Amino acid sequence: MLRESKPLAVVVAVILIYFMSRLILMLLGLDGWATRPPLWDPATHALDGIHFARAFRHLSPKEFIVQLHNSAMWPPVIPLLQAPFQMALGEHWVISREWTAWMAIPAVLIVFLTGYVSHKRFGLIVGTIAASLLAVSPHFQDYCMQEMLEIPGIFFCTLALFFYICFLRGQKIKLWQWTCLAGIVLF
Repeated sequence: MLRESKPLAVVVAVILIYFMSRLILMLLGLDGWATRPPLWDPATHALDGIHFARAFRHLSPKEFIVQLHNSAMWPPVIPLLQAPFQMALGEHWVISREWTAWMAIPAVLIVFLTGYVSHKRFGLIVGTIAASLLAVSPHFQDYCMQEMLEIPGIFFCTLALFFYICFLRGQKIKLWQWTCLAGIVLF
């Protein structure tokens, strides 16, 4: 990577964060955002997240194991990741929807970073184009409004790819472990 491209990469990342934040705030202002109940799959993720949040709040290993056993979706990674937000912001399915929407920012950023590290000379261009295309994709924006695995899945899948590319460059076992961990969390 060129030395001059690092400050430019930071500028691009800040611009992506700004525009993604604006997109998420626009989504939060849509009619029905807080009143339209979730459908089957999103409702399951949200309800499981609420139950995990209660188990964490009560510091009850028994409640946690029972909820782990009764989780409708397996593995229950998404509800487990939503649970701290349910604890902090309240037990409601809207919190799950907002968590998924805000996960779009790290998803777009990791796509940018993965593109950035993927090519020594043109990584900045690759990352910028990839992240921009993802951010303006109508399917991506639609999935930002549903509390499902797609947006966090993009994040964790691309995170695994990011660590794998870094591992190929440096052959450090720690990067391989992070690659495996991101893949395990994804599935």
